[in-house]
Amino acid sequence: MPEPFSDNWTYLKVELSWLERLLLLAVTRQKKEAREVDRIAQTRADRATSHWWKGIVSLDGLVAYDSPAPQKIESEAPKGTYQQQIEARVKASQQQGIILALPALCDRLNLTPFEKNLILMAIAPEVHRRYAQLYEYLQGKDGTHANLPSIDLALRLFCRKDDEWKAARSSLTNSSPLVEHRLVELVFCQEAPLLNRLIKLSDSLVNFLLSDRPDLADLNQLLNSKVIPFPNLNLKVQTSNHFTFPDLILPDSLIATLQNYCSQMQFCSQVETWGFEPSKGILALMLGAKGTGKTIAAQTIAQTLQTPLTSVNLLEITHHSELLKEITAESPKILLIKSAQIWLGRRPPLTQPEVHQFLKARQEIQSLTFFSVERIPAIQQAWKPLSILQFPFPDAKARSRLWQQAFSSKVPLDDDIDWDFLANKFVLTGGEIQTIARSAAFWAIAESSTPKLKMRHLLKALEK
Repeated sequence: MPEPFSDNWTYLKVELSWLERLLLLAVTRQKKEAREVDRIAQTRADRATSHWWKGIVSLDGLVAYDSPAPQKIESEAPKGTYQQQIEARVKASQQQGIILALPALCDRLNLTPFEKNLILMAIAPEVHRRYAQLYEYLQGKDGTHANLPSIDLALRLFCRKDDEWKAARSSLTNSSPLVEHRLVELVFCQEAPLLNRLIKLSDSLVNFLLSDRPDLADLNQLLNSKVIPFPNLNLKVQTSNHFTFPDLILPDSLIATLQNYCSQMQFCSQVETWGFEPSKGILALMLGAKGTGKTIAAQTIAQTLQTPLTSVNLLEITHHSELLKEITAESPKILLIKSAQIWLGRRPPLTQPEVHQFLKARQEIQSLTFFSVERIPAIQQAWKPLSILQFPFPDAKARSRLWQQAFSSKVPLDDDIDWDFLANKFVLTGGEIQTIARSAAFWAIAESSTPKLKMRHLLKALEK
């Protein structure tokens, strides 16, 4: 008699343990292959074409035929044994009234084994960061958000034959129940094809899968909720940070430019009464690493103008043409478009007429439109009107101010904190400093009933 799972978490840990073994095996193979290629390859071109020449050149230094190298047959348990054992335990659990979230979802939507494994792969980083680190290694660090699994990685891990690969890929179309119910989003990663899109679960599905006691009523609500083809949830109104321009730790010239943008928005009508041409909407490219203050700068402008800041992250968007329609309909005064390289690059999801119409619409109204990128892409001619705002990495003096600014007056700080040491020793962005400061606060509070944040808490947070 198979042993039932005691609860949802016990089941999930068993499945994740299997996934981790599979990922570690893939890591081992990739490391071995990388060592072999590095031993032979002499140029970047050699490495890029290694999938071809490895069939001709023996990596052992022996003459080889013009055919793929023979594959080593690995010993393994009979196919399906693990899956059969899991299914038997799931069935035993169901007979005892124990609800397991992922199997319940698979039963309701009649999901294939590949679709089930896809969800398992996407939920893993929500449980432990080590899965994100494994994904990052297997996928490389050249893509944004590489800690999410890509479609390519899922196909490589779970498909052994061409027909399995084709069937799995076709299951990721809009007709898939996972995509149709908006449980899974295929995030558009920069200018990438479908294989490089990243797999992200909806927050509601994550919460259901990680429930201590999953409720089928919650599953029903999850699946029966109204599905809107293009929901007006892409544009988000961000809360103000209550910063003013003196609070910004940025180069003086950049702050002066941002203040000038505010002036153009505030006093455009007065300038027109002096006989000058009506002001056009401002289009600007914010260029800087993550955490260098791009979002805070936009929030500060919105705070100064007492106008909401509307933002959208293109990594979370799949229907870009509909997003343009939504922006046109809402006509936000201040718009921040994050991960803008997706639109600006060589193979954007927008047509040239759509781009021209969008830019024209934004320039015809009194507005500020910011396009935020970490690295400058190969910008198409249509986007040339963008002004470039450079957000540099903070220097030691700026980092010292950022450390002190990270703690409000409510935080009980110890006198032993050496701000200059932190600024000079650790080269960080303002965003990273904020994250570490928050982590240090947890360490301090957990340590004592009368907590005081000390230098050791900051160093511990930095170490972790």
